Amino acid sequence: MPDLSKQAVQPHVDFTSYIPPVKEEYPYEGHLSQYSTCPDCGARKARRSVSCRRCKEVRLKPPLDETTYVVNGDVCRKIPLTKGFYATVDAREYDRLMLMNFSANRSKSGIYYPVTHVTVNGKRMSIAMHRFVFNSSGKIGDHRNGDGLDNRLSNLRPANSQENTRNSKPHKDKNVQYKGVTRSACVGGMVFPARITVDGEIIFLGVYRFAEGAALAYDIAARKYFGEFARLNFSAGTDVSWIDTSLHAPPRFLSTNKTGYRGVAIDCRTGTMFIASITENGKTKPIGRFKTAIEAALVRDRAARRVYGLRAILNFPELFNDE
Repeated sequence: MPDLSKQAVQPHVDFTSYIPPVKEEYPYEGHLSQYSTCPDCGARKARRSVSCRRCKEVRLKPPLDETTYVVNGDVCRKIPLTKGFYATVDAREYDRLMLMNFSANRSKSGIYYPVTHVTVNGKRMSIAMHRFVFNSSGKIGDHRNGDGLDNRLSNLRPANSQENTRNSKPHKDKNVQYKGVTRSACVGGMVFPARITVDGEIIFLGVYRFAEGAALAYDIAARKYFGEFARLNFSAGTDVSWIDTSLHAPPRFLSTNKTGYRGVAIDCRTGTMFIASITENGKTKPIGRFKTAIEAALVRDRAARRVYGLRAILNFPELFNDE
């Protein structure tokens, strides 16, 4: 097994003053005979291709925009990308960034970022445009407005991976469009649980009758825990007075559960008693038998809070907020 302690730590590379090197002429001998010179730029290309890859991407880009824009007081220019997109940068960075070939790259969250390829220490790397504009000192970096194509220096801030995730878009869901909100089946219809993840811990915010109420509860918690990195469902200044924030009581999660409470079942031997149980480490452990379903649900909630902490999904979360 290799000794990991002897492996060298890769230093952070600062690309804020990077200028691409000038390409040299390639000799066409031996196995290079299948290559020829690009008629547009003089670089190497496959003999059967009309032009090199760089010139091909340039033709796929929209036309150059010579207009100078002012965005929130910043003098900006637009750099053409592939797929019809433009990247917004500060005017003082325009000439240096135009020396490189950027393309629009779609991330898993659906956000487009300008990306180019550079060779560092003999290794070819894909580098996003904001790395050339903003030196994040080893951190990932984050766009304040969530737009990956807006690479103005005033729109960039240092952030680690956790802070970057906090400002990410909600996952695509065909039923719920709000961040921190899911949909669950219950007796009598659908309910919307709200959750927020803080430092790896899932905090349960309650089960709401409407998705908008759960989304507003997430926004309040996100402002509290995430501060400036909070990605809100309702932006500041939005009228939220119309939103119904009533909780679903009791939160009956499973339509197949005849009692309507999580972790509570009817005792099949008596038909009149209720059994409370909890699942811990993959094993279901009975807690006890009770005369009423509510009493069993309360005991189950107390055990769930003890086992799972703030991650516990409770039948009556409003009764355990202070624990």
